[in-house]
Amino acid sequence: MREIKEIQAAYTRALGTPDGRSVLADLERQGFLRDSVFCTDALEMAHNEGRRSMVLHVLRMIEAGKGQNATARREPNSGA
Repeated sequence: MREIKEIQAAYTRALGTPDGRSVLADLERQGFLRDSVFCTDALEMAHNEGRRSMVLHVLRMIEAGKGQNATARREPNSGA
C-alpha cells in the first residue's frame, strides 16, 4: 500500500509543474477526455476508450497523490 501512495505522490509532483500541466493538457486532448469516443468501427472505438481510460487513470493518481504530497511536506525525511 505504501508503494502505491508513493507512486500517487510522484504523479502529483511530476504533473504539478508548469511543464507537467502542459503535458497533462495534451494527454487530455489526445485521450478524448472531453470528447466522445464513439465510432461506428468497434475496434477503433475500443482503441479510443483505451486512450481515454489511461488519461482517467493519470488524473485519479494525481488526485489521490495530492494528500500524499501534503503529508510528505509535513514529515521529515527518514533518510532511508
